Amino acid sequence: LSVCGGTGASISGTGDTVLDQELLRRMRSQDKTAMVILLVLYAGSLCFSAQLAYRQASNDSAVTYYADPRLETAVLEDASDAEAFLTTFNSPPKDVYLHVTGLVNVPEAEVMIAGGPRDIEWRDE
Repeated sequence: LSVCGGTGASISGTGDTVLDQELLRRMRSQDKTAMVILLVLYAGSLCFSAQLAYRQASNDSAVTYYADPRLETAVLEDASDAEAFLTTFNSPPKDVYLHVTGLVNVPEAEVMIAGGPRDIEWRDE
């Protein structure tokens, strides 16, 4: 009795030992061929996806340095001139925002009970 033996070929198929061994050899070669085909397909898909990623990441623009286009429009095409680089990028930012994290707003009534606006605690200080 074969438990979890699968559905593969076995030697006791036809009763003829030579034919059974030939059948077993063919099944093994078909299994190996199927595995090689799957390996080649997997390698091909990896190469194809790597080629797509390479083409998407390639940059043939003449621009060497640029600022974040959402905030600035500074662009420099010639990277050899330090003075041009400083002229283009050495300027103060136009819009600066301060974002404070960790501060908990206290209702006005609690501030007045505690003794005034100087008693607001931030980071246990």
